[in-house]
Amino acid sequence: MLFILFILINYKFFKYNNFPYYLIHYNNINLFVFLSIINEFILFFKMNNHSFNILSRKYLYLIFNIQIIMMPITNYNDIKIKIYSTNKGIKIVDSPIKIQILNILDGQVSEAEIVSKTGKSKSTISVHLKNLIDEGIINYKSHPLDRRSKLFYVVSDYIGEIYPDKIIYKSPEITDEINNKEKLYFEVFRQFKSTLLLHGLQLEPLEVATGQIIGKSLHEEFKYETLEELLEQIKEKFEQLGLGELKVSSVEPLIFKNNDCKECFNIQYNLPTCNMTKGILKGILEIYYGKEIFIEEVECISKFDDSCTFIVDL
Repeated sequence: MLFILFILINYKFFKYNNFPYYLIHYNNINLFVFLSIINEFILFFKMNNHSFNILSRKYLYLIFNIQIIMMPITNYNDIKIKIYSTNKGIKIVDSPIKIQILNILDGQVSEAEIVSKTGKSKSTISVHLKNLIDEGIINYKSHPLDRRSKLFYVVSDYIGEIYPDKIIYKSPEITDEINNKEKLYFEVFRQFKSTLLLHGLQLEPLEVATGQIIGKSLHEEFKYETLEELLEQIKEKFEQLGLGELKVSSVEPLIFKNNDCKECFNIQYNLPTCNMTKGILKGILEIYYGKEIFIEEVECISKFDDSCTFIVDL
């Protein structure tokens, strides 16, 4: 009973003090072993020393809280569920091996290479590849140099991830009066995005693609001859649209810092979440460079960094 009581006390303590939900994993073996040992210690101490007092109980309760706070955060990259849009509809991939295979399929990859990289048997990989083909997620063709071998590749659109645990633990509060269309649309976007995250649904590819469409449209307004002139106009446009205070901290490599990002304003998350902003920058810069570029958000205000930082990879 004491064991269960301490779990409930800790749960309420963290839940109502806005601690990250993802720090509390009662199925974590380390937590259970720790609590079990302490519980046995309490029972033994009570049986052998009747002077077990309230001060000792408070001390042990403090240890419990410290133990939970110091527990390692789950690596969500290992447990996330992927979502794909196929010609057979939306498909969910929750098998760790299938997800590993899909991560390997960057271009056309042979079955032998997949077997080598996953460390699984050929028969196991063959079963998973067949399932992915049947779902319409991947396809294959004969190897041009060896007709007995096949090359596998992705034919569906990767549209997002589902996380088994909640990783956003606070929805944004509406702090300003909604008295015009701009504020309404901004709040609709912010609340909708946070609601998805609250339920563990991360649609980064769709958000980036949406931002790219907006970025390409904004580019038509720009008049420039050099990269420096373009960057200056991007900063002015961000300020004009209320997207934040954008600064260029480096040109080689190109690094943007948004010190007043509105996309993640007042959202608490443990991963970078400014995908629309990333898409807008991507849409603008891909026209300038005339090729596909990659942008990574390495810092985000939503996870308590000083700014939202984007690194452009050419």
